[in-house]
Amino acid sequence: IWGDSGMGKSTLAAEVAYRLRGKFPVQHFVRCTTQETLENSLLVFATTLGYKTLAGKTADEQTAEVRAWLSTYLSTTQDRVLLVMDDLRRPGDLKLLPLEGHTVIVTSLSKNTAAADYSRVTYLGGFSTYDALKALVNARNGGKNSSHRKETWPTSLDDASAWLSKDYL
Repeated sequence: IWGDSGMGKSTLAAEVAYRLRGKFPVQHFVRCTTQETLENSLLVFATTLGYKTLAGKTADEQTAEVRAWLSTYLSTTQDRVLLVMDDLRRPGDLKLLPLEGHTVIVTSLSKNTAAADYSRVTYLGGFSTYDALKALVNARNGGKNSSHRKETWPTSLDDASAWLSKDYL
């Protein structure tokens, strides 16, 4: 999902993840704005899954340990995992973890980042917020075109949230 700031990308991704919670017993929202927020999000994700932080590690050692722990978990778990990679700015960040067999929703300011060809990842890529919502409604309607007029589609954070809460998806 890509588009300008404030368009509702994160809200849409969070709502989709929320609605899919029954299909994915493991979900996490990974903030990717900076390297620090990415590493902190991965640490929180690992901790919620049972990773224990060991004292005396440098930040670099802990980062490497968390990535290795998550890589092992993601490679061996039988659970379906859904990750939201929010505000992805470096496409290479998707390659930090083995994501085969898992689902990833990417939000980004850049169409090129959101729509990059990652054959290892299933995601809603290359959509503006409007297009993503339209595609989701279309899918919910069994692939039939929605009867809603284009002019009524939400373009703001509040409107997207309101449409989602009215169960149009």
